[in-house]
Amino acid sequence: MRQRVTYGGNFSTDGEGKFTKFYSEDGSYEVVKDNITGKEKHVIYIGGTPYESNIVYLKNFTESSGSYKFLYKDYLGSILAISDEAGNKLEQRHFDAWDLWIMWRKSCGLSAWRNKLRKMSSSARKRSNYYR
Repeated sequence: MRQRVTYGGNFSTDGEGKFTKFYSEDGSYEVVKDNITGKEKHVIYIGGTPYESNIVYLKNFTESSGSYKFLYKDYLGSILAISDEAGNKLEQRHFDAWDLWIMWRKSCGLSAWRNKLRKMSSSARKRSNYYR
């Protein structure tokens, strides 16, 4: 591995944070190790670096084997949607003309609107249909 980064606060006496991320030399592979549980997350960018790749092979901390995720990008390279191997939409994002995030939605029903979050009070957010 080319580079190593430790993060997650509460550093122990040996200098390790909660997570340690290892990067490959060409940037096409990452491993994130949970230093508390010892489990690993593997990310392989098929076809290049994270900025070039449209296909990702992902094995999360709790999974015994990984799966492919497909990235749908705009002309600036911002990820607009992510789908699984069967074509099911897992996540969707929208950006404004300046490439700033304005909407995010997960397939499980979670969503957030950036502009609405700023303008609405917390009590109004609870009653709003934007977050259902």
